[in-house]
Amino acid sequence: MQFCDTCGNLLDESTEPFVKCDCCGESVRNTIMSEGQSATTTTKSNNFPSILRLKRSNLQRLSAEDYVSSERITRRCDNPNFDCQAKQMTYRNVQMRGADEGSTIIYKCPGCGYSFQEGN
Repeated sequence: MQFCDTCGNLLDESTEPFVKCDCCGESVRNTIMSEGQSATTTTKSNNFPSILRLKRSNLQRLSAEDYVSSERITRRCDNPNFDCQAKQMTYRNVQMRGADEGSTIIYKCPGCGYSFQEGN
């Protein structure tokens, strides 16, 4: 197999000295000239442009709006340090573990500020 140096597209097999890429039109030197020959090609990730790759980061950035939840649930506040009479709590659903595991629900009492989380 041979890939285009410009866009990373898989090139057609050919016995010609240059192979034209169907995707970007670039002419690439044919490193696999005939059946039975072997060749090694080296590619770099920047040979495969991707908008998603540019956005990828190991660090997830959260804004202040990500922490605020206006969704309420009827659930009594169970603050062990304060006798809160609130009957509703706000909640948000976040993915804190791997994608193959359940999400975490974080509850917060708007009355006393008490918060706790439950694994889902």
